[in-house]
Amino acid sequence: MKRLILILIAFFVIVVLKAQTDFRPGYILKNEKDTLFGEVDYQNDISLSKICSYRASSTDTVHHFYPGQIFGFRFNDSKFFVSKKVDGNDVFLEFLIKGKFNVYYLKKGIDSYYFFDKENVPLAELPYSEGVKMENNVKYSYASTNHIGLLTYYMQDAPKLADEIQSIKKPDHKNLIKLATDYHYAVCDGEKCITYEKKIPTFKINPELVGGLFLTSINHSDYKLNKIQVGVVGHIWMPREDERFYFKTGLIFLSSPESGIISAFTKIPFQVEYLYPKGIFRPRFAFGLNFYNYSIVNLFSTLTLSPGCMLKLSKNIYLTLNYDFELAINNAVMPFDRFSTEPIFSKFTDSLYGGLYFSF
Repeated sequence: MKRLILILIAFFVIVVLKAQTDFRPGYILKNEKDTLFGEVDYQNDISLSKICSYRASSTDTVHHFYPGQIFGFRFNDSKFFVSKKVDGNDVFLEFLIKGKFNVYYLKKGIDSYYFFDKENVPLAELPYSEGVKMENNVKYSYASTNHIGLLTYYMQDAPKLADEIQSIKKPDHKNLIKLATDYHYAVCDGEKCITYEKKIPTFKINPELVGGLFLTSINHSDYKLNKIQVGVVGHIWMPREDERFYFKTGLIFLSSPESGIISAFTKIPFQVEYLYPKGIFRPRFAFGLNFYNYSIVNLFSTLTLSPGCMLKLSKNIYLTLNYDFELAINNAVMPFDRFSTEPIFSKFTDSLYGGLYFSF
């Protein structure tokens, strides 16, 4: 029952955190010439393809616009979305580059889709697929090449780009924007193309040095100081997926103040982490698993909730405070004191630790 409660709490917190707003300076285009300046709610690409939440100022009412209701919206000097029809449905596509060959992007689930149009050519998808298929009972990896033929056809008036087109094994932001830019300047004299894409890294790792206390309890009462923990945690940021979510992992060493207890004890977190995107004081929350080992054959894991906060000390350094509540998943393989039958890791554990977080 307690495990179920833990899961439900984690699910509730994640849903609530994802629902938080993040209004940033921007504007909506009711049509190509009618602009309303104010603030737009910055969400992940999947959400932004479905809805635009706008307000004139922080004290005004929030208005929600759906694809087909407005021409588009943009964050100042950042992402630009326009309303288009895809497979008969209205969606907001991210406008990556405008020129003689326009490129658009759509995120659906874990899949990415790219679209294009140009003068006298309506919006079309740039097809790509990859996966594994069976032939004669043998598995083969495959990647489609239809996009190469399509790009070659619609850019045939720029033959010098043939090699560049052939090099695009998988369409992505970087290679399509570069190709569209090169095509624009190959066929256009003087007129500049416009790149709307926000310059963000594919991924980034922010390190955190941590240290603190590790407590245990059989029935979540009568806590016992079991170990002291120190280590390094990496927060892996993939902003194309969502700028507020990270994958958290690392290596933490636990040493015991008591004699006779195994000291070669490590913890490896595998968690999804939410970090509030702005402010001097930034709350955060992680949910996932911690893996423990004290020998090659003795491994066990815990279901973990990790609320915490960060206080900004300088441009790139934060002071952190974290609390881990853990519920053991596989009790049967709990490690023991080498000289007794007392467990050194019990049903419940709690960790309280601080650290320094570096954001580069």
